[in-house]
Amino acid sequence: MKRTKNFLLILLLLSLSIPTLFAERDIPKATLKEINKLFKTEINKKVTLQVVAEKLKKTYPPTPPKFSKKEIEQLIKQGEQTALKKQFPNYGKTDYLAEAEEKFKLYSKGEDVSIILRTTETISGRLNKITQGKVQIQGNWISTLDMQEESAARLFPDIHAEVLKKYITKKKREENYRKVKIITLAHNDLIEKIYKKNGYIKRKGKWITQKKFLEQASNWYKNKMAKKLKKNFFKKELMKRGYIYKDGKWNKVLPDVITGTSSLPQTPKSTETTGLAESLTPPEIVTQIEKPKTPKPSETSTTPETSTAIETPKPK
Repeated sequence: MKRTKNFLLILLLLSLSIPTLFAERDIPKATLKEINKLFKTEINKKVTLQVVAEKLKKTYPPTPPKFSKKEIEQLIKQGEQTALKKQFPNYGKTDYLAEAEEKFKLYSKGEDVSIILRTTETISGRLNKITQGKVQIQGNWISTLDMQEESAARLFPDIHAEVLKKYITKKKREENYRKVKIITLAHNDLIEKIYKKNGYIKRKGKWITQKKFLEQASNWYKNKMAKKLKKNFFKKELMKRGYIYKDGKWNKVLPDVITGTSSLPQTPKSTETTGLAESLTPPEIVTQIEKPKTPKPSETSTTPETSTAIETPKPK
């Protein structure tokens, strides 16, 4: 359903643009290029950086930034490292291998030990024997399958090495997470302060200079004004060049045929008068060029005052 609506919308837009395309195809490209150049000049006169700055209540001329974006990014990184040292002074200094070996130190035979089972039950006593896959504590044989991994790591070297590796990885991940959190908070705080302090403006997630902001805003206003004024501007300029709109297209009418002067026909003052056009607003212009009527012989005046004939003198 949504695709159908979008398709119909596209067809509607195309249908609206067709008259314009057909109307302009009969106008020389050089003429259109000339008018378009004049139109751009007119828009640029109306929409200047100063006008936009006043409208948006921004400083003009725009204040240039003290530091470039590259320099600001460097200042932000320095601020991030300062925050990290202050909030996490031991970052990168902890020997997690030594810490893990101390935490999971291997038991020896004859020691008093405590083993935690997977059922969370604790068994304590003297460690009598260690064999493959099980141990004997106070006469009770316990399988490694029944122990929690951290307890088994203190009894079997292969499990011990694996648990040390996991512990170190986990600690480094926690350390990095804490580091990233500190840096992210510092970054978000610094980026606002430093960029704003240096006169930058945030637009669409990016920090830009005041001048760049005014330029982008100026382009937006120019496009908006162009859409509003272009149609009438082109109509007026085409009419100045001797074009009129009829039957869905612009037609070039020679100025001397129309008025005998270099100007276009004006709107008739009376609706009863049959002129060259009923209205000067395209596309309602209707051209009415009439051929001069040839008078009939009977209608020709013979009075001396109105006769245009030259009499040939008769010989005496």
